[in-house]
Formats: sequence, structure tokens, C-alpha cells
Amino acid sequence: MIRSNPSGRRKVLLAAAALSILIASLAISACGSSSSDSGDGTLAAADGCSQTSTDGNLTVVPIDIEPYKTDSSPEGYFAIAYVCVGDSKNPLPFKIDTGASNTLFTPAAAKEAGLKTTEGDFSAGANCLIETRNAKLSGWSLAGMPLPETTVHVAKSPEVEVGGITPVGLLGSDVLSRFGAFRVDYEGSRAVFTTIAPGEKIDPEALDDLAGGSPELKAPMDVQSEQGSVTMTVPVRFGSGPQLKMSPDTGATWTIASSKVAKQQDLEPTGDTDKVGTACGSTKVTFYESGDWTLAGSDLPAQEIGTTEGLVGIDGLLGADVMEHYGTVTFDYAGGQLLLGTG
Repeated sequence: MIRSNPSGRRKVLLAAAALSILIASLAISACGSSSSDSGDGTLAAADGCSQTSTDGNLTVVPIDIEPYKTDSSPEGYFAIAYVCVGDSKNPLPFKIDTGASNTLFTPAAAKEAGLKTTEGDFSAGANCLIETRNAKLSGWSLAGMPLPETTVHVAKSPEVEVGGITPVGLLGSDVLSRFGAFRVDYEGSRAVFTTIAPGEKIDPEALDDLAGGSPELKAPMDVQSEQGSVTMTVPVRFGSGPQLKMSPDTGATWTIASSKVAKQQDLEPTGDTDKVGTACGSTKVTFYESGDWTLAGSDLPAQEIGTTEGLVGIDGLLGADVMEHYGTVTFDYAGGQLLLGTG
């Protein structure tokens, strides 16, 4: 059943669930061509569904890190992992998407995985509503690492090929948070998880091992969970402007802020724009120089950022372009902190 008038926190969560469909897929250009210098999808074909390894308290999952750039955009990054359902030896490429409050399968992927869908809800996007259906999922893994039983969303999502790989779903924070904490290693092309049973509290020693020492930058992360959806924000500030709430989002190819931020802080435009496809059609992204900006009071490197209309409930997305700069990023859901430059 589609609910036409959600309210309060639930409405924000539904909107956040749509961000990765509408905004975090900002790599589909209607006016530029993509480029990638690595990856051809061979990880899935060669490694199949049994490629995880353990290292003490940690489980290591190989992933593909794919650069992405159009003629009119800065370089961004995809982190792609491989989901296996049941006894299938055919891994499905999924984007690791911390900005997605719910894990999503495209209809084609759901059919291939044999999922049975039921009536669902809607996600509020930029000037439209996206109908989703639900499917209960168990007996699935991330390249062989068991994933917890859960209910996933099934909805249309824009297709984008990068490095010869076309992701068919989003692995969201509803599932990722169940591990307590995990790390994306952009330099080592791997995702690292604490080896604990779903639902158990993370062991402090395991978290220390996961972080790999003192991070270059640490920020408090406000984690919210409601009705199976998980969202989080970190404090970001441009210049001397007000503190903003931005979602730390591995699924956002580029860092994106609300258009009003550029106007309020008088950011310098780069002159580049990109028209990108979304589940609702398309939306315009305008690029600006970030100028001086900070995360939890610590300086971030100056770079290009995108701006767009239609963000709901948050002020923007802290994207994979920032995280890749630091080499690794650790999401400590249980402890409420984001660590950059760990490992």
C-alpha cells in the first residue's frame, strides 16, 4: 500500500531512502561521457561467492573501487561489492551505499534472486514519489560473508555502467549497521567487518582492530533508526556559515550540498553543470569550489562539490570523493562516529 501522507521522522526516513535512488546515483550523465581506468567486472566472474577471509576479529571482503568522471564533473568513486542469494553462484554487483537507509534490489535483480515481493511503501524524492515493494530475504551473503535476515526494498533505479560493471542494487545502512561497524578501504579495494553475530554489541578490541589506529579525522555521527530504516548525519560547515547536517554517503559519487548552501556562502561556481538521470527523470547538478570547509571542526581539503535542489531532511551528502582522499573510512554505527584515514 502506498501511503500518501507520512509525517514527521518517518517522512524524513522515507526521503532519505530515496536519496540514493535520486541523488546518490549522480553518476548518470545526459551530457557527458564516463571514464574509468580500472575494473571489468572480473572480480565477480573469477571469485564467485566464496572470497571472504578472516583476520583475527575481522572479516575481509574483496570489492571493486571504480573511479567515475564525466566531461563536466569532478572525479568520483563507486564501491561495488558482490551479493549472493541462496545457492546461486552468480554474484550480483551492488553499490555499497551508506546513504541508503534501506537496501534496494532492482526488479530484475529481485527476479534473478527469486525474491517474492509484497505491497510496500513509497520513497519521497525530488518532486515525485517512488513506489517500492518489499521482500523478505534470508540465506544471502556478501561474497560469502553471511548477511542478516532482513526485508529489502524492490524499486526501479537508474542504470549506470562503470568499469564494465552495472550495479543492480544498493547495500544500505539497514544491513551494514547490523555489524556494529565496518570499513571501506579505497586503497586496498576491500570492505572490512567486525566478526560478530548480528545483534551483538561490538567488542572494543574488535573496533580498535577495525580502525587500525588513530584516524586522521574523527567526527560524531548521529545515527537514527526507525521501522527498519537507518540514517546518519555528521556536522559540516562551509566557511563561517551555519553548521549543516550531511549524510556520510559512500553511494554518492560526489559530495552534494543543497543549492541554498552555495547561495548563502557565496561559493565560487566552476562553470560546470551536469544533468543526471534519476528514477523520476533527471535533475541538474551545478558545481562550485568548496572553499574552506570543515567536518566536526577539522579542515577538509578544498575541492569541487555539487549542488542540487530537492534534498529533504538533510543539507547534503558527504560523498565518496572525500572518503577516497583519506584512503579509508570507518562507519562506527554502534559508537556513533565516523573515522577518516584509518587503517
